[in-house]
Amino acid sequence: MSVSISNLVVDLKTTTSGIQFAIALYTMIMGSLLLLGGKIQDIIGRKKTFVVGTALFAVGAFITVISFNLPMVVLGWSVIEGIGAALMLPAIIAFISKTYIGKERIKALGIFGAATAVAAASGPLVGGFLATYFSWRVAFSVMVIIAVILWFYSRRLEETEITATWRDLDIPGALTSFTGLLLLLIGIMLIEDIQNILMAVLTILVAITLLSAFFFLEKRRINNSLQPLVDIRLFKNKNFTLGNITRLITNIVLTGGLIFIFPIFVQQVMGFDAFMTGVTLLPATLGTLSFALLVTKFTDYLNPRRLVTVGLIIQLVGIILLLGTFSLKTTIWDLLPGIFLLGAGYGFTTTLLPNNILVSAPKDRQNDASSIMETGSRLGQSIGTALIGTILLFSIFMSINPALDESGLSQMGVTEKDAIYFIEKMQTKPIKLPPELEEKAVRAMDITISESMNTTLLAAAFFNVISIVLSLLIKETG
Repeated sequence: MSVSISNLVVDLKTTTSGIQFAIALYTMIMGSLLLLGGKIQDIIGRKKTFVVGTALFAVGAFITVISFNLPMVVLGWSVIEGIGAALMLPAIIAFISKTYIGKERIKALGIFGAATAVAAASGPLVGGFLATYFSWRVAFSVMVIIAVILWFYSRRLEETEITATWRDLDIPGALTSFTGLLLLLIGIMLIEDIQNILMAVLTILVAITLLSAFFFLEKRRINNSLQPLVDIRLFKNKNFTLGNITRLITNIVLTGGLIFIFPIFVQQVMGFDAFMTGVTLLPATLGTLSFALLVTKFTDYLNPRRLVTVGLIIQLVGIILLLGTFSLKTTIWDLLPGIFLLGAGYGFTTTLLPNNILVSAPKDRQNDASSIMETGSRLGQSIGTALIGTILLFSIFMSINPALDESGLSQMGVTEKDAIYFIEKMQTKPIKLPPELEEKAVRAMDITISESMNTTLLAAAFFNVISIVLSLLIKETG
């Protein structure tokens, strides 16, 4: 989706914000339903939950293939595929966490992280190639085929023991958690339009109220000896809580934020197609792949909890290296060192943070722990896409009027509304200007791009520093 933004905008006659909403909503629906997906494993079995999720994922991908407008993409990709993924992902983490312990678990999670990195590499490259030389619909058609193959082989998984019934399902908890998390994302996305600030604040307040109600509902069910949707007592463990918050912030910065705005820059400013956008992101994937596989070697010399801090510091260095590199003259080689270090640092955190979190939870609560962990991760991605994207848009819009004045475009009748429409529609064709104004216009655009990207990176660095501080508060073990 990220590398095909331009293709989707043109083909579906929509806007960048519309595609941003679809991407964020997919992650949000998946994230908000992960708690329910984890609980359903106890009711119908882990294998059956995974098989049903895979089938839904295939159906959602097919609807996306035949989509002719944004609402159909939202239905297929964001909703149905999101639900399918919510049923699949907790089962994967639970299988790993219950099968391995100690360094073997770190190694297993490293392989899982490496597999994710390979997917992250092949997805943008293959998807970008298909979207550029064929159609984004062909890319989603491949997804349908892969989902069907996965469904066929997933039936060979061993079923787990059923430990709950449908009567044990915490419906009020599921409703309040899903609605609260969804409204939280919507509220954040509404912030990008200054005219919607009041609505955004009200939406976020309602979301916080619902999530608070969810907490007390779960607490009351536990006190009444009823099965909660998730065991909130896990948060009494300081390491468990800090680990989850650190992982959430890491995903806000990287997988939700920077990985969303980088494709926008390389497509809109550098003029790259979807395939070359995937190539631009390849260094990050290679960094993640390399260090996710090597991380167990480092645990011989340093505690895994301290290695998390090392990974976050590497990510911060990557962000710092990218400061000042974004302009109309930016090349892939300018971005390569910083993007690689972002991936390298993520190779540490994507492997070690899950292990640190799961180790902090009792063995009989691994399902709940994995569900909470993945919910926080997907929530971080959703917030990152909305928040970092909003910061970028705010930075651009704040620079529009000065840029129009300096370039002389305002005297030619070009308004702020025209410029905003130009940006959101991702029209990359240059505006035709008289020769005497062209140089100033290019200079003004260059300054606007540089300042807006730097502001966004500084915001990402700020969140990254917070995650470093939190990681240092995690106690040493073993």
